Amino acid sequence: MGSGMDRITAKHLGRWATRLYIALFISGLIILTIYSAVQPQVVTKTFNSPSFSIYNDSKQKYGDELKCPCSVIASPYDQFIEIEPIFHEVCSNPFATKQYRNELIAGLISNLSIYALRDYRRFLSAHLQALQGLCELSNTLVYNSINQFRTSLFVTTQLLSKTNFRDQLDSLIEQTKSNVPTTFRQLLFLIRNINHGNAYMSTYTTNFEYIGAPDAPELTYASTQAIIYDGCSCGLYLNCTTQANFMKSNSSEMIPIKGLKIGCIPSESFRASTLECFYD
Repeated sequence: MGSGMDRITAKHLGRWATRLYIALFISGLIILTIYSAVQPQVVTKTFNSPSFSIYNDSKQKYGDELKCPCSVIASPYDQFIEIEPIFHEVCSNPFATKQYRNELIAGLISNLSIYALRDYRRFLSAHLQALQGLCELSNTLVYNSINQFRTSLFVTTQLLSKTNFRDQLDSLIEQTKSNVPTTFRQLLFLIRNINHGNAYMSTYTTNFEYIGAPDAPELTYASTQAIIYDGCSCGLYLNCTTQANFMKSNSSEMIPIKGLKIGCIPSESFRASTLECFYD
């Protein structure tokens, strides 16, 4: 009797287990079917050499899902960009040219030693040469940088949107623009400090002057001493300057020149000048 009841119970439980299994199986199939129906399908559509308008329309429609590989992944910048530099007005004006310098100093006496040591007429030609040299150096560096930029390659494996392309291009241009002044300053800093560190004497004896040694006539070398401008010694500092003046002959009267300085060497004094007199 007891064993018969156990068999009936086991059979009853087995039926319920089978029904539960079938119900769960059917529910799983239904869930998978619904998920497959709801889940978006990935459809790949290929356009061979589409126009830019088709690309823009597709980009707006599909967003980041759109993939447009480039047939050429590297192109030089000069194929799609042209750069025309604009220089400072100082270098664009005639007084930064050799012709203007020659015309300006034509009325000066060729033997500059007849002018007083601090008469600006002694330094006018040298200062204009320094200006011309700085302008030519800056022009060379700028155009070299532009040529290097134009011949470098723009590399991308995917076609970029107009916004992304402009952003990348603007960033590269700004980086190039900032690199040129940095290179110019580094080169100028190197030249200035080499000249000052070696104590090269200026042709116009504006930074050092020879001094005699009457108590030691047997010496075979000439001693020098640094020139001092407004308490600043050219032996210690390379950027000593003072006001530039025209000095009248046989007179101590001085005519100050607005915006111009004289100092240890022409390039340093010209860098400290504002050049106002050229614009008045």
